[in-house]
Amino acid sequence: MLTIENMIKIKRLRWAGHLSRMDESRTPHQVTFSELKVGKRAQKKPKKRWIDVLKQDLKEQRINNNEWRNLAADRKEWRIKINENIVNYQERNIREAKSKRQEKYENEDQFIWECPLCDFKREGRKGRQYVNSHLTQAHRDITEEVRQNTNNTLECTLCNTICDSRAGLSSHMRHRHPSHIPPENRFRPTRRTLTQDQPSTSQVQSNQSAQYASTSQASQVLPVNTNNQFNVKHATDRVVPSQVSAATKETQHVEEDQRKRWNHRTRCNPINMYVRMYVCVCVCVCVWWVDYLKNG
Repeated sequence: MLTIENMIKIKRLRWAGHLSRMDESRTPHQVTFSELKVGKRAQKKPKKRWIDVLKQDLKEQRINNNEWRNLAADRKEWRIKINENIVNYQERNIREAKSKRQEKYENEDQFIWECPLCDFKREGRKGRQYVNSHLTQAHRDITEEVRQNTNNTLECTLCNTICDSRAGLSSHMRHRHPSHIPPENRFRPTRRTLTQDQPSTSQVQSNQSAQYASTSQASQVLPVNTNNQFNVKHATDRVVPSQVSAATKETQHVEEDQRKRWNHRTRCNPINMYVRMYVCVCVCVCVWWVDYLKNG
């Protein structure tokens, strides 16, 4: 199904073909394809005209700007041409968006996000979200204190210029005082690149977990689960849950999806619904019959 934007482009191209086939003495044709003898457009970037948007649509559909009027002379062929090109254009955009998203995910899997206040770290695509959540929960007092101490006014501290918004103040500092580095009003996760020789966070935590489990069998300080989700005691005397490997997580997700699908199929199956209704009716009839026999 085409998007609304592509539907509008089809209508615009069809109207352009109609204007092209129109007689040159008609006013719509003259307004669209004529130019003024006297006058000029303003400097800087001029506003887009309807013909400029049409040229952009032709470029997106890979139609030659100098030959499109010859194609539009045949109404039936022009409609077939623009419909096929619009469909190919939408499919091409979807493929490019999927490949770009996949490439972005692959690049983000190579990063390690670390907390600037402690040794908490996470890797992968969602590592930054985990570290941000850790900052707001584990270091809430420090982050709130830093935010309260920052300047919340819209006045520049260097030239006393009062701006209309926070975005305006940021733009003013960036253009008027480019050498000034403003203080951070909050802590941000630090990013590092995961090299091939460097072990990942999950591998390090699994090794630490195995080592701690082997040393704590006699004392039995922490119980060890079969799902590799036991706790690890670090040097800072903090107990944090260890990460599960990617394969284990994927297996758990597949099993959960299968269980949800089976529950939904069992619940929404019409045969099972009729069976349950029949059982309920039978039970009600039996109860009524027993009560009738007792009370006469």
